[in-house]
Amino acid sequence: MKIAVTGANGRLGKELIERGCIPINCGVEDFGRLWENVASINPDVIIHCAAVTDVDACENKLFHWALKVNWLGTWNLRQCFDGRIIYLSTDFVFDGENGPYTEWDTPNPINHYGRSKYCGERVLQDHKNGNYVIIRTTQLFGGKGYDFVKGCLKNLEKKLEFVLSDDLITSPTFIPHLAYSLLNLNRLEYPPKILNIVGDWITSRYEFGLMIADVFGYKKSLIEKGSNFINPAKRPKNAGLKVDRAKELGIPIYSPINGLQEMKRAINK
Repeated sequence: MKIAVTGANGRLGKELIERGCIPINCGVEDFGRLWENVASINPDVIIHCAAVTDVDACENKLFHWALKVNWLGTWNLRQCFDGRIIYLSTDFVFDGENGPYTEWDTPNPINHYGRSKYCGERVLQDHKNGNYVIIRTTQLFGGKGYDFVKGCLKNLEKKLEFVLSDDLITSPTFIPHLAYSLLNLNRLEYPPKILNIVGDWITSRYEFGLMIADVFGYKKSLIEKGSNFINPAKRPKNAGLKVDRAKELGIPIYSPINGLQEMKRAINK
């Protein structure tokens, strides 16, 4: 099976390329080049990772660009390709009032990033071509690039005290695990239209920080509990995603602890 990837320069995209996927070497906002790239590759499946993901920047200066990539880019891809599109979405399509969320819960985004990603979902749901899967995931860590875990480790290594929120609930997801599960999904002839694939743990950022310190052997006392952080974009507080449906389908689901342990082994090599 030939699998192509948009957003091949992103953290998840790079991981998928290392696992044998083919990069689509252009932006999804460029319809002409996208058409040419898809036609030259002629894939069976496209994993659509391309996105504008800076939540706070999307709230102001990047909002129109986010719509162009996350919404129009998804429409462009659907026009260029009749096969299965696996679209990477987020728990930010929800308002965070009643999480963790299942695949059947109704989206209600509260920031521009979430709205732009939900627009991308609707492009696929409203199109006559029903050959798609919307994958909702969140708080990716691991792989190549900077992330929450590496930020925490930087502070812990320097023995700096820092504050993490205890009222933002999420499901930390190890990028190599997510990539493996996405590729495993392609064995299903008729996958569900929406599927949550995240780490099997619902936790606050503060609790996740303690987990990071514990796995890597640093002092937990360096991490202080906080709340009510002020950001340009509102965050869904009680978010996170349930993975019961993925487990029922036999999709591999891992704990974020497994991911942290793999990161530690890789660092210690």
